[in-house]
Amino acid sequence: MARPKEFESEAALKNAIEVFSEHGYEGTSTDALVQAMGIGRQSLYDTFGDKRRLYLEALQHHTAESISNQLCALNSASSPVKGLAAMLNLAVSLAIADPAPKCLGISAVCEFGRSDPEVTMITDLAGRTMLAGLERELLKPRQPGRSAKAWMRKPPRNS
Repeated sequence: MARPKEFESEAALKNAIEVFSEHGYEGTSTDALVQAMGIGRQSLYDTFGDKRRLYLEALQHHTAESISNQLCALNSASSPVKGLAAMLNLAVSLAIADPAPKCLGISAVCEFGRSDPEVTMITDLAGRTMLAGLERELLKPRQPGRSAKAWMRKPPRNS
């Protein structure tokens, strides 16, 4: 009979995200992960598979949460411009709240570029999701008969 888990996998995953964000995939040892996650090596393997599976799950979780938070800020405002301002304010407030800001998504792109198909799939999906959310929010009508796209269009230049 298998022993029940004695840790919260969500909390352990968030701790793994912190370690991977700070040191990258190659710079993170399994020992550093189990120490930060507060679990034993066998628990890591039983719950997450190997270091690579844990990294991919951490990257997926991080990008989904990050995009969700940004789109919530964007959608919380009454106009496209206010939504963009809310989204940018969120990004700035998160960056200045941490004396050493880091982002697993950015570090994944820097470390792997487009050489790893699984990492590329996760980062591309995050980018497409963000773009779709921006388009949906910025292009939805705000006034009867006038779309946000028309509202945001620059007036033609006078020659």
